[in-house]
Amino acid sequence: MKFDLYKTNNQITQHWLVLFFSFF
Repeated sequence: MKFDLYKTNNQITQHWLVLFFSFF
């Protein structure tokens, strides 16, 4: 369950990075 939470958090982080770089 902890590993699954880490995977979900990692996907959210990648999504934020894509949004962040799309602005610049």
